[in-house]
Amino acid sequence: MLGMSLTYAIFGTIAAWSGSMFGEYANHPAVRITVASVFVILGLSMFDLFYLQVPSAISSKLGGRKGSGIIGVFLTGAAAGAVVGPCVGPMLVALLVYIAAIGSKLQGFFIMWHFALGMGMLFLAIGTFSGAAASLPKAGGWMEKLKRFFGVLMLAIALFYVEPLIPERIFVLLIAALLVGVGIFVKALDPLTSESTDRDRFWKAIGILVLAVGIGYAAKFTLMSGIEREPIPSRQETGISWMNDEASALLQAKAQDKPVMLDFSAEWCAACKKLERETFTDTGVIELAKSFVCVRIDTTNAAAPGIRQLQKKYQVVGLPTIIFMTPGAQVLKDSTINQFVGPDTLLKQMRQAKAGG
Repeated sequence: MLGMSLTYAIFGTIAAWSGSMFGEYANHPAVRITVASVFVILGLSMFDLFYLQVPSAISSKLGGRKGSGIIGVFLTGAAAGAVVGPCVGPMLVALLVYIAAIGSKLQGFFIMWHFALGMGMLFLAIGTFSGAAASLPKAGGWMEKLKRFFGVLMLAIALFYVEPLIPERIFVLLIAALLVGVGIFVKALDPLTSESTDRDRFWKAIGILVLAVGIGYAAKFTLMSGIEREPIPSRQETGISWMNDEASALLQAKAQDKPVMLDFSAEWCAACKKLERETFTDTGVIELAKSFVCVRIDTTNAAAPGIRQLQKKYQVVGLPTIIFMTPGAQVLKDSTINQFVGPDTLLKQMRQAKAGG
């Protein structure tokens, strides 16, 4: 357990040291696709479509080693910490982004150290108390059901990771497919017999409910496919007027007594593109933005002069990040946005910022 704790503590220290770089890499499309692919592979393996196992050459070496002592156990735990990382992916990434935001290497070390200790408490209890293993539930059909549950969970996490990268219609279709599959899995289509128990009837009812929701999403996809969207006017003609120099924007805001909307974006940021496509083109947002001095910082090339300084100044650890300030350049922290939001949410934050926080 100490080996696993040290592995995660090192992760926390690296995240604190990297600062905004971690947030950038965590939101990069290539990283999202890679992580989602891992979850899809793990999820499908839970349904026995294929089997994942350690190569025989490695397993035989590990199994043949005896008397490796405390150091061997420690190193095994350290390796296990890296291997099981994908299983706690969303929570792990959230913690590392938070650590990158606070920027303290010492805090990052101990936050991840205690996170890993919490994960390993069950192993510690089993190893300490010899009777604990005997009290664990016996193997049976429940294990297969639990495995299928985790398979569905991993597929849902994969959808979470790719959601900013795909069109809304395709995301709705994937949700529909997942829900229909879950409904069928919990026996929504299986007939009840005279031997069926109340538990069977309960799970069939749950399956029918999930299946109905999935069919509803499929219908929504069909309706969305049939809607012809009107072409979005070009931003240059009717959209938000963005400045690209932070210092000039702050001077203009003070001179005009207007609040500031500061948008950190990048060409590779899928959520940023979605904001541009679906939120910043909203007529209500465009109209209210006239009451702000709007400035956009393009962080595509993080090595460009001044970019790192601005990210550090405003504690930007990931994209997208939208920061609101008073005319006097005071940051309104409660209004900061760190993810994709729709027009209604952005309008709410803009009105709050306009009112002074």
